[in-house]
Amino acid sequence: MFNKDFLYFQDKLFVVKRVIREDPNINIEAWKENLYADTVLRKEGNLYFLINVPDLEIIEEPEIINK
Repeated sequence: MFNKDFLYFQDKLFVVKRVIREDPNINIEAWKENLYADTVLRKEGNLYFLINVPDLEIIEEPEIINK
């Protein structure tokens, strides 16, 4: 299994890529690009680099085989 942290914010689900301390000298855009993050949130002196999890839909129903 995957060991990932998830965050639910404003009715959206995100995967947490990285959490770092906020620093006025940090280049947020560079961090965002390197982590492939599409959203950055700030809370209590930390920056959360996140990837949005899109809504999923079933494309094809699996065939159920009765044995």
